[in-house]
Amino acid sequence: MPDSIAHITHQASTAPAAVTGRTPSPRTVKKPLRAPAQADSIAREKAIADSTAYADSVSAASKLTKAIVVTDPSAPYADAPPKGMDTASWVIAAMALLFCLVGLRYRGNARFLKGMLRQAVELRERNNMFDETVRESLFTLLVTLLTAGSLGLLLYQLCILQGYARPGGSYMGVCIGCTVSYTLLLPVFQLIFGSVFAGKQLAMEWIKGFSAGMGLLAIPVFPLALAAICHEPFADFAMIAGAVCFAVVKLLYIYRGFRIFMTESSSWVVFLYYLCNLEIVPIIMTYVGACGLCALIS
Repeated sequence: MPDSIAHITHQASTAPAAVTGRTPSPRTVKKPLRAPAQADSIAREKAIADSTAYADSVSAASKLTKAIVVTDPSAPYADAPPKGMDTASWVIAAMALLFCLVGLRYRGNARFLKGMLRQAVELRERNNMFDETVRESLFTLLVTLLTAGSLGLLLYQLCILQGYARPGGSYMGVCIGCTVSYTLLLPVFQLIFGSVFAGKQLAMEWIKGFSAGMGLLAIPVFPLALAAICHEPFADFAMIAGAVCFAVVKLLYIYRGFRIFMTESSSWVVFLYYLCNLEIVPIIMTYVGACGLCALIS
C-alpha cells in the first residue's frame, strides 16, 4: 500500500512536464525579490546614521570656545598702487637725505638763521668780510635746494589737481627739476640785470636777499610738502599754505628790488621791467613747463 501511494505521488508531480513536453530548468526559476520592508529599514538606518553624525559635529562645534577662521585675503580686492609710485619713494628719500644734510650743517647754530633773516630784510651797500663764511654759504645753498624740492612737491600736487600729472615718481622728478631750475637760474639773471641797472655791489646784495628768503621758506614749506605727499586729503591745504608763504617771501624780495632800483623818479620803467621779466614771467614759465612736461610723459 505505501508503494502505490508513492507511485501515484510521483506521477502527479511529473504530469505538467509530460503535458507541456518541457523539462524544468534551473534558469527558469526566478529568485525571490527583497521585501519592501527590508529596503525601508535599510534607508531608515542610513538616515539615522547621517543625522547622528551631523548632530555629533554640531555638538562638537558648539563646544569650541576659540578657533582660527581662515577667510579670503583682502589684497586681491584692494586697489593696485598707481604705476610709478615705486620711484616716488626714491624721490622722498632724496628729500629726507637733503634735510639730514641741512641738519648736520646747522648743528643747532642759531647764527645761521639770524644771518639769513638779516640778509632777507636789511639792505647794505657795504659788505663786512666777516658777515658770511664758507660754512654759512654751504648751509644757505643746501637749505635753498631743500626749499626748491619742497616747492616742487607742491607743484606736483597742483599738476595732479589740474589733471596734467598722475601719481608717480617721474612726475615728481619733473616738477622738482622745474623748481630747482627756477631757483638756480633766477639769481644768474638777477646778477646780470642788477649789474646793468644798479651796479655789481647792489646786485650781489640783491641775490643774497633772494637766497636768504628762499632758505627761510624751507621752514614752513618742507613739512607742508611732506604732509601733502604722505596724507593726500591734506594736499589742498598744503598747497594754499605753501602759496601764501611763497607770496610773502616774494613780496619781501620785491620790496628789496624797489629799494634798489627806485633811486630816481624815472626808475619806474626799470622797476616795472624787472617786475615783469624777473618775477612774473619766470613763475609762469616754471608752471607751464612743469605741466607741459608732465602731460608729455603721460
